[in-house]
This record gives sequence, structure tokens and C-alpha cells, in this order.
Amino acid sequence: MGADGSIHAWGADNWTQVSSTPSSAGFTGLTAGHGHSLALGAVDGGGAYCFGDGTGATCPCLLASNPGEGCPNTSGVGGATLLALGTPSFTNDTFQLQVSGIPGAKAGLCVKGSSLLGGGNGNGVGDGLLCTSPQKRSQVIVSDGGGNLTMSNWRGQPFGAFPGVANVGAPTYYQWWYRDPLNLCSGSGFNFTNGWAATWQP
Repeated sequence: MGADGSIHAWGADNWTQVSSTPSSAGFTGLTAGHGHSLALGAVDGGGAYCFGDGTGATCPCLLASNPGEGCPNTSGVGGATLLALGTPSFTNDTFQLQVSGIPGAKAGLCVKGSSLLGGGNGNGVGDGLLCTSPQKRSQVIVSDGGGNLTMSNWRGQPFGAFPGVANVGAPTYYQWWYRDPLNLCSGSGFNFTNGWAATWQP
């Protein structure tokens, strides 16, 4: 059972119990029912890091967001969140990025790096935390009215097919940069989500 972003059901647990969790790693959520349990699978070999919730580096202007988010923005819900789904594999590339919690109808892009900043906690840049040293920048995508977007390719190609966007066998770090012009924290008008690490396989 691969942790590929799909929902997995198993077992015959009783109420409020989660036992016999699937052996594959990378599950981001668990719940239980009377006759079954569910797990939400995350991307293989990766996960979220570099949060603006006070667990790592301090956000600019000493602000903090909700757990698991980037630094606070003007969306009214806290900070923005980056989540990766699918399989980071050159032979079976279903990798995609999902962003939520951005102010509505705001432009942004993905930055990719191969090294961490601030020991993985990020450095204060603009109104957020920059988590990786950017080496590549994606196409610009505008969030919908609810502040959400999905990025399923990198400049028109699968992530693994675009030169330098994926590193085989070593973590590749992704983060979303976005415009937030009404944020008066630093006056920069831009912010970041949390970071996401993915380990690509052949």
C-alpha cells in the first residue's frame, strides 16, 4: 500500500480506535469508525517542514500562524499551506503541489532548492520564512477566489522531466512564494508557505 496521496481504508476497528496502521510511511491524517479506519497518504519520502507557527524560526514582526502553516498573511485564516501529493518518480511521475490559505486571486510561483536554510527552520524574508536556497522558479499561477491552487506541472512539463527540478535519491525542497500586498508587516508585499521535502526515485 503506497503513500501516494490516496485515502486508504483497512481493518475492523471499534469506535475511536486506530490499530494495524498500514506499513507504508507518510500518512498525514488518521481517523477511525465503527467498521474501518482511514489514512490520508502523503508524498513518498517527504513531508512538510519550516513552519511559521513558532516551532522554528520566528516570523518577521514576531507574528505566528496556526500549526503547520507559513507565516501569517491577510487571507483572514492565518498562514498559507503547501502540500504535495502523488509519486515523485521519474518513471511514474504523478507529483503535484497544492496550496491553500493564500489571499484570493494573488499571483505566486514555486521555488525549488537542494539545501535547507536556517537548519530547516528558514530565514525571515519579506513577510515570511524562506526555507530553501532557490535554484529554480516555476511558472506564475494565480490563486482562485478562495486562495487555493494546484500545480500539476513545471513550466508545462512533468516535475521530473524539467531539468534541475528533481534530484534523484536526495531530498528536493519546494516552497510557494506569493503576493500579499495588503500585509503591513514588513512592507514587502510577499510571503511564503511552509516548505515541502520530496525524495525522488528513478
